[in-house]
Amino acid sequence: MPRLLPFTLLLVLISPQLSAQTSASVIDDYIRSDMSRYRIPGLALLVAKNHHTVLAANYGTANLEDNVPVTDHTSFEIASMSKQFTDAAILLLAQSGKLSISDSISKFFPDVPPSWQSISLLQLMNHTAGLGDDWDEPDSFFYSKTTSAEFLDALKATSLKFTPGTQFSYGCGPS
Repeated sequence: MPRLLPFTLLLVLISPQLSAQTSASVIDDYIRSDMSRYRIPGLALLVAKNHHTVLAANYGTANLEDNVPVTDHTSFEIASMSKQFTDAAILLLAQSGKLSISDSISKFFPDVPPSWQSISLLQLMNHTAGLGDDWDEPDSFFYSKTTSAEFLDALKATSLKFTPGTQFSYGCGPS
């Protein structure tokens, strides 16, 4: 599966290059060929051009053990790949005046622990918030949490690693 990331990024990079004449069948052929070539078990794809869907399709298998196909409802664990997209969304919202990167996270999550009150969106974005991380302890109870809500509750129950804004630590934070 190490080839999945470059393949995914390639799709993101070439999608703006699509011409109006690029057909869904050409994209479909390309996807099927590279899935075979790089042994990619499954993926969900949406290709859009000028706010119009060119192709929306699911390919292959989501669970190899049980031979479960990829569907519109398949959840892909992409872990840290989502951080840059979350950050970009925050910056777009800041640009349009809907929030500020200096806003405290308590503005959006009122039930955060008192030690989190001073954490800003920017600190989450640049990994200076001081949040604990699921990788800090190999036998961590984080691993028993299966939903985002359970994970966030577990994270809120841990102590900060340092005072927000004073150090850097790449971690599992919301960004």
